[in-house]
Amino acid sequence: MIVEQINKFKNRDKIPKYTREIKEETKSNVLKAKVLERYQYLKCDYCGDEIRLDLKQEDRKGGIVPFPHSFTKCGKIELALCCKCLKAVIKEFEEKNKNEANND
Repeated sequence: MIVEQINKFKNRDKIPKYTREIKEETKSNVLKAKVLERYQYLKCDYCGDEIRLDLKQEDRKGGIVPFPHSFTKCGKIELALCCKCLKAVIKEFEEKNKNEANND
């Protein structure tokens, strides 16, 4: 999945950060709703889950992971990944490298 989209990730300048607002429930649509909470998050490049940036680094579900040229074979790439997807992405890159080595 990541291997097919590698050019898209290679050509982007930086990983986009999104902002989410949680608003107070009101019965009237005329009143301006009060914002209870506002936070920034990243979207996981593999599964699309939300990685909140307002939490401490130890409590986050993931973060930005740099992959060197020696691993990707197409330059340094930074991906936003959650912890559960990291192993799957590493496995994909290893299989790609193994297939390229067998073809040579």
